Amino acid sequence: MPFDEGEPRQFTSGLWQDECPRWSPDGRVLVFVSDRTGDKQLWAIALDGGEAWQLTNHERGVSDPVWSPAGDAIAYLSRGAPRPAGEGANTPQPGNSPSDVRVVTRLKYRADGEGFIGDQPRHLWVVPFTGLPQRDDP
Repeated sequence: MPFDEGEPRQFTSGLWQDECPRWSPDGRVLVFVSDRTGDKQLWAIALDGGEAWQLTNHERGVSDPVWSPAGDAIAYLSRGAPRPAGEGANTPQPGNSPSDVRVVTRLKYRADGEGFIGDQPRHLWVVPFTGLPQRDDP
């Protein structure tokens, strides 16, 4: 919508942080990064409203989404790998308890919202986008 037409419209609400909004090439879907499940993941919401749905589930979250020109995929960055289905940010992992010891070897040792990043580079990932989910309208 051009800035000089219509009224601004709120798409999300709540106590979480929603950021990095990106419109799909056809303008029907808004993709954004949100911490509503505990860490920052990729979410989408339709232009005509409804509930947002989660597109990713990565350890250490995701950032910087970008649509493909055809709108059939979304590229993004993440420091972690995708989690198995059903596991969330707060799912305990056996033998994977965090240590209190931190060895800082460089000046930039931490990123806002990500905590200690150590030597974990961000990797490029792509998730296919197959369209809007089916709605059960009454």
